[in-house]
Amino acid sequence: MLEILTGFALDQRALIEMIEDQGGLVVADDLCTTSRYFWHLADEGGDPKALAALLDRRCLCACMHPMEARLEHILSLATRFQAQGVVDFTLKYCHPFLYEAPLLKRTLEARGLPLTVLEVGHDMSGHGQLRTRIQAFLEMVEG
Repeated sequence: MLEILTGFALDQRALIEMIEDQGGLVVADDLCTTSRYFWHLADEGGDPKALAALLDRRCLCACMHPMEARLEHILSLATRFQAQGVVDFTLKYCHPFLYEAPLLKRTLEARGLPLTVLEVGHDMSGHGQLRTRIQAFLEMVEG
């Protein structure tokens, strides 16, 4: 089961390990401080405006950038890495990511890519429930 992670700046390795312990394999991510931040490269043609152009087209956090760029990035990752599902880790009370989750879910599922949205906190609590939800999602995707 090949999965993509999306969401906030995930600082809990245990969450990734939960996916892999249940039989999933994280093949790519779209997290705030990982590939989303470093994926695109600036044009090396010597134009001093190239860095500004890169920063303008790079998709950032849900609270600072429209969703369309992130959505296209997730879809391109799914195609490139042949993902079978997307796990969206959203920080509790992070309203920008929570507001766009239904649109993300509808768009991805229309393209045959299931999504589960999991709210997590910095306190590492509720991992038993998360493990159960991850397991159910993986079983659903495997069909």
